[in-house]
Amino acid sequence: SWLNSGGMVELLNAFDHVFLECEVETDNVNSTSEWQSAAIELVRSIRSVGHKHPIKVGAPLGGRQVKYPLAGGKTVLEADPLKNTLFTWQAYWKQATSTGWSYQSDNGFRTGIEGTKEALAACANSGLCFIPGFDWRDDVGPTGVLELMAHAHTLGLSYQFWVLFGDGMYPENNMLGHWNLSPGSITPSGAAVQKALLAQRQFAIL
Repeated sequence: SWLNSGGMVELLNAFDHVFLECEVETDNVNSTSEWQSAAIELVRSIRSVGHKHPIKVGAPLGGRQVKYPLAGGKTVLEADPLKNTLFTWQAYWKQATSTGWSYQSDNGFRTGIEGTKEALAACANSGLCFIPGFDWRDDVGPTGVLELMAHAHTLGLSYQFWVLFGDGMYPENNMLGHWNLSPGSITPSGAAVQKALLAQRQFAIL
C-alpha cells in the first residue's frame, strides 16, 4: 500500500535508473502455480496504479527457492503489461545436511557450491532477467560469495550484495563498519568485495 500510494508513483516515475523491489522473500508456497498466482497479483497491482519501472520479484523460503521463478517466471513476465519484470533469489545455500537435504538438491541441482553455480547458470540461460543476491555469511555459514561473484561475472549475470551497512547479526556482511558510511570504515570483507567489483567493471557499450 505504501509503494502504490499516489505520491510514491509520481515520485518514482520521475527518476531514471530505478527498479521496484517489494517482495524478495515471497510467501512460502508448495507449487509453481501458487508462486505464479501471487507474483502476477503483485505485478498487476503495481502496474495498475501507474508504476513504469522494472519490478523485481523474489522467491519463497527466505528468498532461496529459485526453482519457482525459473519454472514460472515467463508466465509472470507475460502478465506484466510493460513486460518489465526482473527476478531474484538469495543464493545463501548451505551444504548438504546429515539427512541429505540441501537447498541445492531441493531446487534440482548438485549439492555444494557447484550446485549453486549450476543454479546461477540456469538463471543466465533462462531467457529472463535474474539479479541474484549474495552475502558473505548467513545462517548457513560462509556462502563462498567471492567464488559465486566470479562465476556470475563469467555468465554475464548481474547481482546484488548484502549489505553496505546495517547487518547487526552477521557483521561480515557489512561493507562499511560505521553508520556514517565513511569509506574509511571499510571492513575486510568490504575490501574484498570492492576489489572483486572493481576487477569486474567494464564500460557500457551503447
